[in-house]
Amino acid sequence: MSINICNSNNIKIALNKNVSKKNAPISFGSAQTPLYTVKSSGFLKNALPIYAFIASCVATLGYFGGSAGLFYDSYKENDDSLKKMFSKKTKASKTKDGVQTITPVTEIGKIGLKFAKIGIGASSTSGFACGLGEGIPMMALGEAMNMGAASIIETPIGTGLFGIGIASIFSGLALDNTPELKLNPFHIMAEEKFSKKAKLIAKNMLKTSKEISISVFEIAQNIYKPKFLKENFLQGTPRTVVFQESINKDGKVIISKVLRHNKNYLMHASSFTLGLGGAGVVLFSLLKNKKAQKSSLYAEEGGFLVDNFGMTKYGLDKLTTGAKGSGSSYAIGGIINAISQFMGIDNKNGRAMQWLGITLVFLGFSIDRGKTLKKTLANSKNRAELTDVVRQWKFDVSNLVDKNHPEDLKKLLKELKNGKKTTNEKFNNLEKIFTETAGEKFQKTEDISKILKDKFDKEITANFKPQEVADFETTQKNLQICTKKIFGSENPKPMN
Repeated sequence: MSINICNSNNIKIALNKNVSKKNAPISFGSAQTPLYTVKSSGFLKNALPIYAFIASCVATLGYFGGSAGLFYDSYKENDDSLKKMFSKKTKASKTKDGVQTITPVTEIGKIGLKFAKIGIGASSTSGFACGLGEGIPMMALGEAMNMGAASIIETPIGTGLFGIGIASIFSGLALDNTPELKLNPFHIMAEEKFSKKAKLIAKNMLKTSKEISISVFEIAQNIYKPKFLKENFLQGTPRTVVFQESINKDGKVIISKVLRHNKNYLMHASSFTLGLGGAGVVLFSLLKNKKAQKSSLYAEEGGFLVDNFGMTKYGLDKLTTGAKGSGSSYAIGGIINAISQFMGIDNKNGRAMQWLGITLVFLGFSIDRGKTLKKTLANSKNRAELTDVVRQWKFDVSNLVDKNHPEDLKKLLKELKNGKKTTNEKFNNLEKIFTETAGEKFQKTEDISKILKDKFDKEITANFKPQEVADFETTQKNLQICTKKIFGSENPKPMN
């Protein structure tokens, strides 16, 4: 399926009175920060989300038309009999037969295939726009490949290219849980030379690819450990609180916290498997080795299966963070797509089922794209001062609660998720001490860690893990450059 996710699945809670309510969905008793008139938000910055939303809606209709067309074609081909339509003979071909081309025989089936090609083209360009606009070059690359696969999607080579494209796309989707791996838009905007912009993009893609490999290796090492599987594949409400240190152009530190799910291992695993399987289908199609071609398709279908489980979990994650509309569509769409993999995607019924699942997924994308578009249009007129994350501290809040009283953890997580002031004194104390220690002036990681070790017990400090996201001086310099470009002055005057 073609993906164009650009939204965040985190719950962000402001801790500082200088954090705008527009930039922090949930805040505690804080006055809205001053807004500044935007002089130049950039044509692409506004145009890309508009196109991504429209194309997502077109893709939803296109995939639905393709699914309906293939189901109808299969129904007519089997003498108007649902029983014959889903009989064993309609399953995917055997290994020796290779990967089959999907060939509709009815006019409605042929029209449906055209709709699907339009849907794939629309979804690919939508994802390409999203990848460019939201700093996910791996997604843009994968969608560009899907554009090439759209016209020949019914053929073995088109199927293989589609798998490779999806592998790249899902590596970008996985960044929803690890946004620090996204390409920093301020860094790109601040660079004047195209060569340096290209270098930043290439570096980001290499970093993302490396993270995928690390994730697959970690899965292989921990696949038999129930705790690892539970925390990373079955966890409902996220338990990791991330304290973020953002800075403005003057270097002032603004602290916020985010309740976030763990790294999306399922998406990383699906990217790895899809890439290998898709490349094999293309290679062995060119070499006309049908047996190896079919075996590669099995690997690609396995990648799609993992991907669909990942999509279902992604939807459930969104449901736990309040996005009911899009979360439901993602979760149900992922389940339907998983069913299609067992049916085989190189026959009409399996491919039709896959496109039906993608229809629901893109319905979710359209909902999220609409929200992003609304936010983008609002920021194109006026917005708060520019800030950027330079460091974050991750902490598993379950370590603060007595394991013999799971109801206390459930209550704490519910309060954090709903943006309420927590009643857990241990968490409130941790939050207060960290905020006071970090302060408003950026400090060395080791200095903060040393102070925290003196104030907390060993169990807490062992789980309070710092992560450098960006260089302080470079970030401050880029924010100064971008402030002038966006607001028209290095020191713009606030509207209020």
